[in-house]
Amino acid sequence: MSALGLEVWRLRSIPGVAELYAAERRDDPTRRVEFIDALDPGIPRETKWVGMVSTQFGCCVGCAMCDAGERRFRGNVPAEDILEQVRRILAAHPETDPRTVKMFKLHFARMGEPTFNPGVLEAIATLAKGGALPGLVPSVSTVGPDCPVSVDFLEELRRLKDRWFRQGRFQLQFSVHTTDPVQRRALIPIRTWGLGRVGEFARRWVKAGDRKVTLNFVSSPDLVVDPAALARACRPEDCLVKLTPTHPTKRGARNGLVDDWTQAPERVLERARAFEAVGYKVIVNAPWPEETAGGVSCGQVAASVVKAAAPA
Repeated sequence: MSALGLEVWRLRSIPGVAELYAAERRDDPTRRVEFIDALDPGIPRETKWVGMVSTQFGCCVGCAMCDAGERRFRGNVPAEDILEQVRRILAAHPETDPRTVKMFKLHFARMGEPTFNPGVLEAIATLAKGGALPGLVPSVSTVGPDCPVSVDFLEELRRLKDRWFRQGRFQLQFSVHTTDPVQRRALIPIRTWGLGRVGEFARRWVKAGDRKVTLNFVSSPDLVVDPAALARACRPEDCLVKLTPTHPTKRGARNGLVDDWTQAPERVLERARAFEAVGYKVIVNAPWPEETAGGVSCGQVAASVVKAAAPA
């Protein structure tokens, strides 16, 4: 047990790829999170180390392809518990000095909508000020909720990025998935920013040397995608497009959305070329087979796992 109130245990190990952990609050075992300690296969940890932490106990959004919403929502993860997830990832590899790691990519994306949780801002600021992770590259992925809490969060995140993480050391991603607003509302059942507002924010976000804002699209073939309409709303100068599989999840299967691949099929490559034709840089994000099989890809959550015997 940690001094900060989390009991941690390992759920699954995928050698050379990822370790999946669960943690629950000592004072309330129903408040459970998952976090991941990962590598890009073939890249040494000293070159690139990847962590993925949860920002909410469950998720209150309920996206149609994501299993984080399968579990009852139990509120925001406090900043100290977000930081404890990071500490546990670092402590798992005492042979590696975090201060010497060239890039520590920290995704606030395992469970939860980060813009609903001001504790995420506190955790990022604490990590930035601490100086123990000079290679830190935070990555925040959001559906872009249209509510005051999320608007304030993103404005403060922009200020944090400008102060601590210039020159490409921060990644911001919006989950878009379709350019059809009716389909998007069906996928993401809360009020979200329209594409024009995403594009306007991206213009203010990107400064000289910064990474472009990522616009993520899952590859389910029935989703409407209009590259020209996207380019009118979100300038290719400010944004890039990422195409990803729709990973196998309980919710995705129920909603007929699963489109799993580790090599992009021709229809996905055609979509990539259509985005490139209107000026976008496109990333076709093919996962390693071990990631999806091990349940550590986006949207996959071990929603009903009992405590394993393996200690953390």
